[in-house]
Amino acid sequence: MCIVVDINCLPAVLNKKNAAHAEFKPVLDWIQEGRGKLVYGGSKYKEELGRLKRCLGTVIILENKRRTVHVPDQEVDDKQNKIDKSFVHSRFNDSHLVAIIIVSKCRLLCSQDKNSFPFIKRNEFYAGNVNRPKIYSTRKNAKLLIDENIADICKPCKKANKSLMSELGL
Repeated sequence: MCIVVDINCLPAVLNKKNAAHAEFKPVLDWIQEGRGKLVYGGSKYKEELGRLKRCLGTVIILENKRRTVHVPDQEVDDKQNKIDKSFVHSRFNDSHLVAIIIVSKCRLLCSQDKNSFPFIKRNEFYAGNVNRPKIYSTRKNAKLLIDENIADICKPCKKANKSLMSELGL
C-alpha cells in the first residue's frame, strides 16, 4: 500500500506523543512494519514538509529504510498547475495532493481536512487508469490498509529514491 499523507495530519501519524496519534497509528504501523510506503513529491508538499522540523527527521529515517516513494517534483507541479487552471474554488487548496495522487496513481490519502474531501474525490480529476483515492481519516478506516491498495509505484523496484535530504538542501 502507498499512502499520501496530508501535511495536516503528518504529526498525528508520525509523532507518538501527538493527541490524535491513536487514530493514525495504523498508518504508521503499516509504513514501518507492513508493506506501506509514504508517497510525496512536488514543490508545495516539500515546502510544507520543510516547515515541520519534528516530522522531517522521521520522514528522512523512513526514506533511509526505503519506506517512502518520491514522485518527480516537476510532474507533480505541472499537474497541480493544470488543476489550478481548470478548477477554481475558494475552499479548495489541496490541488497538490490531487496532483501527487494522479502522478503516482496512489490509491489512498490520509487527511484530517474533511472540508477538502468533496474536492479531492471529484471524478473530473481522475481519468484513464487513475482511480479516485480512498481516504483514511480515522482509525475506523484501518481496513483500507491492505495489499490491494498498493500502487505500482510502491512495488519493489531497483531504482532508488532521490534523497529527501538533498532535495531540501540539508
